[in-house]
Amino acid sequence: MKRKKLEELAARLKEELGKAEASFLHTKKTANEASHGLATSYSAAGDAEHAGNTAFLSLQKLEQLKKLEAEIEESRISAVPGSVSPVCFTSVTFDDGRISEFYFVKNSAYISGINFISPDSPLGSAISGKSVGERFSYSAGEENHSGVISGIL
Repeated sequence: MKRKKLEELAARLKEELGKAEASFLHTKKTANEASHGLATSYSAAGDAEHAGNTAFLSLQKLEQLKKLEAEIEESRISAVPGSVSPVCFTSVTFDDGRISEFYFVKNSAYISGINFISPDSPLGSAISGKSVGERFSYSAGEENHSGVISGIL
């Protein structure tokens, strides 16, 4: 049985990887072009440094997405876990009625419209290893939060 939520994430991730790859190649080209004018002005040197930093950030995003892709690919063939563990789609219901849905992963990355929680976060640490119906609680700063695991897919 396929894990539908992971299949959806894998498809979206493939799109994001394509965008990140194109962005990196573009920023790398821009950085190379900007570096040609280094000897002619301070302004060109600043442009080259900015372009180089942008290329570096694009490369970091691409590498984060590739790590996430590898983690997801490894998990897609596994059965849905019986407790919250990477990689699964999880929903929690807080005691105040809020419901939060997210992918529980080791290697998170920013993808617009998709929420990731890692085991290293306060919420992730509180729910790791818990099964549907089990309660959790954690503190974030001055605030205390608690609730129940309402779904694992």
